[in-house]
This record gives sequence, C-alpha cells and structure tokens, in this order.
Amino acid sequence: HSYHGATVASAAFTGDPRRWFAEQARCTVQGVRFAPDCYCYRCPFGMEYPSCNVQCARYLDYMIKEEGNVAAIIVEPVVGTNGRLVPPPEYFPLNWDVTPDILTTAKGATGAYTPAGITAATEKVADFFEQEVFCHGHTYAFHPIALCAIPAAVSEYKKLMASGLPQKTAPYLKEKNRKTKEPFNVKAEKFAGGPLMTGQIAANAMQNGLYMAAWYDTLVIAPPLIITEEEIDQAMDRRQGSREYRGFRLQEFGIRPGHGMTRKR
Repeated sequence: HSYHGATVASAAFTGDPRRWFAEQARCTVQGVRFAPDCYCYRCPFGMEYPSCNVQCARYLDYMIKEEGNVAAIIVEPVVGTNGRLVPPPEYFPLNWDVTPDILTTAKGATGAYTPAGITAATEKVADFFEQEVFCHGHTYAFHPIALCAIPAAVSEYKKLMASGLPQKTAPYLKEKNRKTKEPFNVKAEKFAGGPLMTGQIAANAMQNGLYMAAWYDTLVIAPPLIITEEEIDQAMDRRQGSREYRGFRLQEFGIRPGHGMTRKR
C-alpha cells in the first residue's frame, strides 16, 4: 500500500491504486516485485503480533533470497495515505535509530501552507556535489515566499513539542479510538460498504461539524498538534454519531454493524 511518487519510476514502485493508471498507460519499470504489507490489524498471513514472530519481515527476507538479484528495497517506513500503517519495532529496526545519508521532506516543512520540498544530506554527501554538480531544478525552485514559511513552521513545531501538549494528547486520542471501536466489528464493517460508505460517513460527519477525509475504504483522522483533550472528546462524540448513521445505511444494504456482507433477499 506504499506511495512513492508520480514519476514513471516512483509510480511503478507504488503499491496503492494510483499505480494502476501508470500501468494502463504502460508507464512502468520492469522487474518490480511487491511484498505483503506489515499490517498487524489485517495481517495478510492471518497471524497476530507478537506471536507471529514478524512473519511479514521473514517473508520479505525469503523473497530477497529467492529472487537472487535485488538492486534495492524501497519501503515507506510508516505508510501514510493508505491507512497510517505503523509497523512494530522488529519489522524495520533501523528506521527508529539511524542517521540517514540523504533525507527528503516536503509538506511538514512548511506546515503545508506553501509548497516546498527539501533534500538534506550529510556533509560528506554534500561535499561530493560541490565538485560533481548535479544540475536540476524547477521554475519555482528556491522561491522566497515558499521558503519563508519553513523557519516559521519549524519554530512553531518546536514550541508545541516543548509545551508537552502533543505528547499528552496523542496517546489520549489513541486510547479513545481503541475504546470507541470495541463495540463494533470494524474489520467486517470496513469492507462491507467500501469507498461509497466511507464517503457517506465523512459527509455526515461534516454536517455535524467534524472533518474526516474519506480515502477509498479508510477514514483519515489527522487532528492538528494544538488539539486539546476536550476537543478530542467532542470530535469522537461527533464521529460516533456518524457511525450510528452508518449502521442505518448498512441495514439498507442488508448489512448490520458487526457482521459481514449478506445478500438482501
């Protein structure tokens, strides 16, 4: 389910449905192979963590050995758009304790207020390109209006993290979300309605004053860093109201919350 970009090569490496359009236009790169997701919530191997012994990582190791001619492994460490899939520490241990040689970042650098992309490198890598010039750029590269948002956004991030608010509200939201879904069989519900159903839930939530993005069969919850526990409670209550609306819609299709899809006779 990873996403790596919109160019021919990066689209070919992408595992989510946006790759399909590139394939239809035959804009692909030969020799790409995909591995199963590290998705503990819906394990592709039908196992449970941690008793699974991280089967997804062991299977990836098997693929590398069987393929025998692997140039690179391209991984989205935490899958973003397609479900916010956070792997367990054992899956990709270097991800959590490594200093990269080259780092790319974009939206977060400006708080998404202006379009900007950054490529940062160690001094050793940067020194190489002082002698071996890599000529590359775009019409609006180094635009001062886009760049001026970066120090402002980074400064705000530092203040928020120093306040301790995100460190407090993040686990609070996670726990609230876990408790909210327990009365429902969310796994069955999610596949029952598909993208049309998530779109209906998001639309109803908007009418209740809560914005949730519907992405295929996933509802995206991405609150701002300044959110408080009281605002989280309010948002979760409104989301719950949208889920109850969903139950009504599911019954129209012959589906009940907590059950799989059935044919309406």
